[in-house]
Amino acid sequence: MRNCNFFIVVTRNYVLIFRNYGSQCDRSYAVTTPQFHRNETYGHYLPLTTFPSGYRLTHCTACWKIGHMRDKSQSPVSCRKCLGPYTNGVNHSCQNDTFICAQCGGNHFSLDSICPVVKKYREELKLAVDKALTSGAIKRPAPGEAPRPFQQQTNDFSFLNQGQVISRPAWTTSDTESLHSNLKQEMIDLVVTIKALSDTMIRTEKSFNDLNNRIEVPHKSTILHCNSICAIIDTVQIMSSWVQGWGTRALEVMDLIFKTDSPVCVFTEVGKLWNSFKVPHFTSFYQKGTNHSGGVMITIGKHLRATRIDTDIENTVIVDIHGLSEQIRIIVKGTILTSDFNATLDEWGSQSTDRRGDSLKKWIEENELTFIPINSHSSKRSDSHIDLTFTNLNRAENETIFYGSSDHWQAVLRSQSIGFISNGFFSNIDWTIYQTILVLLENFWINEQKKETIAHWYQCYVCFLAALKRRLTR
Repeated sequence: MRNCNFFIVVTRNYVLIFRNYGSQCDRSYAVTTPQFHRNETYGHYLPLTTFPSGYRLTHCTACWKIGHMRDKSQSPVSCRKCLGPYTNGVNHSCQNDTFICAQCGGNHFSLDSICPVVKKYREELKLAVDKALTSGAIKRPAPGEAPRPFQQQTNDFSFLNQGQVISRPAWTTSDTESLHSNLKQEMIDLVVTIKALSDTMIRTEKSFNDLNNRIEVPHKSTILHCNSICAIIDTVQIMSSWVQGWGTRALEVMDLIFKTDSPVCVFTEVGKLWNSFKVPHFTSFYQKGTNHSGGVMITIGKHLRATRIDTDIENTVIVDIHGLSEQIRIIVKGTILTSDFNATLDEWGSQSTDRRGDSLKKWIEENELTFIPINSHSSKRSDSHIDLTFTNLNRAENETIFYGSSDHWQAVLRSQSIGFISNGFFSNIDWTIYQTILVLLENFWINEQKKETIAHWYQCYVCFLAALKRRLTR
């Protein structure tokens, strides 16, 4: 503040929103200072942090009263706004927005200049300062007076113990050649490591190539084996028919079986005369119904092996079919459920939904079965789908067969996921290994021939060849 001569407070007869202090920081704006002995400016300083003028008073930061400091106070630390004491040093939150003055109890800060106690304290302080200046106890520096130089007194600043001072260089220096040598050695080690890693990667790549070659041979063999099986597997067709009396329609049903070439057939409402006519080359499984015209029957071709699951439920037959590429059984991985349920549901192709349709849909969803749609309605008297088929097999399709004299059309289910094996499959023997083992054991069998008789040796040799072939057969 070399450009300012002195500061004085400019007193106005009207109220301003700020105080005016005469101060200048530039000599070009202070040309009137020698003439008027003051410089009035209508501005104010903007400090970075708020510094109320009341903080220049001698006050206590615990009880916020003037006249003493905090080290002389006997009161607990209190809030500057509401004078509420702090508890255990935790953050304080004022209950309302009112202020309480520690001097007079008014609605303002304790050190605010509008407080009458603070005003009186300042007036008394000003009179005491003027009295001290008059008596010469203190002296106000005159304008232009050079400041008194600093004079250090004895023992103002004590010296440090030299024995406790540890001298360290400000910068750590090292020999340049030693540093370059260390860096060079590290580079050499890094090159050696990279080369070793490269060699390891080359060996790993060769190992992977050998492994791929080894895997490729069994893979091709497996593909050939699967193709051989697929060439001799026929797709299974399952027929569902509502007979409405087996005695009068037996020949019609037999004609339908051979027309559709279905090895698995499901017949409903066969009646009590189900045993009056046997379907040739088929095994029949029957379960009585609830009335004289009821009853269901499943016929399985004799080239397949079927096992009946015992159950006492009327109109229900459960059969395990063996000899297929996938086992078919009720409510397992491969399940086919077909019958005349007399249940209608609009999303199954019927015109309406009844209570039995809702119950059947809930049961089907609980057992994770899927409805197989059909290309036409199964009822001849309406457009409803009465004969329904459900399964959890993939790639299944249902087709209506417009044949027969009953009031239901017949249905045939086809699935590419299952089939029956009619002739078995070809065995695959690794003849290369077979020949190699015989060459390696040639001397052994020649020596054994000298020890035993020809008949006994021949019997052992034939057993060995049969065991070796069985071991190398996939």
